[in-house]
Amino acid sequence: MKKFKSAFLFPAIVVFAFVLISWGKTGHRIISLKTALSFNQEMSHFWDWTAYLSSHASDADFRRASFPEQATNHYIDIDNYPEYQETGKISHSNSEVTEKHGEEFVIKQGTLPWVTLSILDSLTNCFKQNDWEKAAFFAADLGHFVADGHMPFHITRNYDGQFSGNKGIHGRYESAMINEFQNDICYSGKPAVFIENPEHFIFNYLYKNYKYIDSILIADNNAHELAGNNSSKIYTESLWKQTQNYTQLLFAEASLSFASLLYTAWVNAGSPQINDAEDFLIEENEGHLFQVFYGGIFKKSANINYSFGNDSTINISVYDKSGKYIETLLESESNLEPQHIKWQPANKKKEIYFIILKTESIYQVKKISL
Repeated sequence: MKKFKSAFLFPAIVVFAFVLISWGKTGHRIISLKTALSFNQEMSHFWDWTAYLSSHASDADFRRASFPEQATNHYIDIDNYPEYQETGKISHSNSEVTEKHGEEFVIKQGTLPWVTLSILDSLTNCFKQNDWEKAAFFAADLGHFVADGHMPFHITRNYDGQFSGNKGIHGRYESAMINEFQNDICYSGKPAVFIENPEHFIFNYLYKNYKYIDSILIADNNAHELAGNNSSKIYTESLWKQTQNYTQLLFAEASLSFASLLYTAWVNAGSPQINDAEDFLIEENEGHLFQVFYGGIFKKSANINYSFGNDSTINISVYDKSGKYIETLLESESNLEPQHIKWQPANKKKEIYFIILKTESIYQVKKISL
């Protein structure tokens, strides 16, 4: 698939700053995937985008290896602003904070909210031009940076606990813990809404999410005291037990914020008609097969056809509409020959399910109502 470079508001400078990947690849994928739970009735045409958005949710992180100047796009050390320490807020205008503090200071503290706004504008313009391939690219990036804004350690100078005696908490919280308990992250989506003032909306969720930092640091201290270390299963389980409620809330709010901003961009572009299953959405999966369709006219079961020959293992699992893990249907070596699975849920009530196929390099999602 052809790649397009994002349009950023800021000059390119190399910043020698240590920046960690927010939520890790797993967390970003979950947030973008479950954004679909917040698609309102007008957004049904975006269902075909779900697999693309989730599989490309971390592209912005991967590009940093080639473009180190983009590191500052992923965070804002908002507590380095004197006015934030005094009032709990800063000016939402990039020109105003630059005039007040100077360009070097502003870029050094990170540009996350303004980059998010820039990508939102680019996405809106792509919708206006009916350029769906570029729109999907910017939409995936939008989801990434919205998720960054819902990771508390991307909103503070104490981004890795280095000033509080919690060195390494960033990775322990957003990668080690999330990878271990990803199947326990369950939430239902509220319908996306139109955002009248995206600038205020973005800054408001940054202010709100900043307040979780101290709670995570306390949980880290408690878990370390219990386990005697910060790397064991006892430590990770304790950290999850203490933080799971607001961690799931952060995930849910990130998915809803992404859906609402995506909807806002589409509405502001005039609500253009989007064709189903655009070619670029399935281009990367050429040579592979993953189909899910109803088994019979009463829609009580799902028939799954698949064939993937370039990856070592295939996992096909089922999740409910809140993202709760139901069961694994397949865990085996890949096979070039088409294979077939029939699945019928134990629950007799009509429900929506997500059937997810994962290999080492591919992540695909199918939605079905049974």
